[in-house]
Amino acid sequence: MERQRKTGAAGARGRRGKRGATGHRGKTGKIGLQGLRGLRGPLHSDDVLNAVVAHFDDVYQELTELLHQIAKIQHQVDALIAQTGRSGSA
Repeated sequence: MERQRKTGAAGARGRRGKRGATGHRGKTGKIGLQGLRGLRGPLHSDDVLNAVVAHFDDVYQELTELLHQIAKIQHQVDALIAQTGRSGSA
């Protein structure tokens, strides 16, 4: 006796499975041409660079002196405010 199968409507399709391992790859191709050479050596002379560095050092020294003077003035202002008993708000 044969069994009779009763089948209904097909259900929803399942999720896709994980991707398999990557297959064998071909041989590596030839190495390409070498690119152009870049510029060599400094683009400026050393005396120009030394002059610029000296100028920056002078400016830095001048700014340092000015900041010290401003700090002294701020200290004097704070002392005057403390003597008069006023707060800093106007």
